[in-house]
Amino acid sequence: MGAGGRIKGTVTGRRGDAPPEGTAAGNKVSITVKRQTPDGDTIVLEYTATVEGDSMKGKVHSERFGDRDFTAKRTK
Repeated sequence: MGAGGRIKGTVTGRRGDAPPEGTAAGNKVSITVKRQTPDGDTIVLEYTATVEGDSMKGKVHSERFGDRDFTAKRTK
């Protein structure tokens, strides 16, 4: 995590890497990731999660795909 609760890092997926924009306060995290589709559209993914130890779980929302649950683990 960066200064002032700002989140730094890389989100890796099937379409490559993307820089997240987000904040953390206590154990609550909000992250937005923008991805380009092969046809040139932009998909915005909005994550909200609760961090517990080395993992987090929450929801991801996009206008294109709706809402889904997600989990993530810190890599060592």
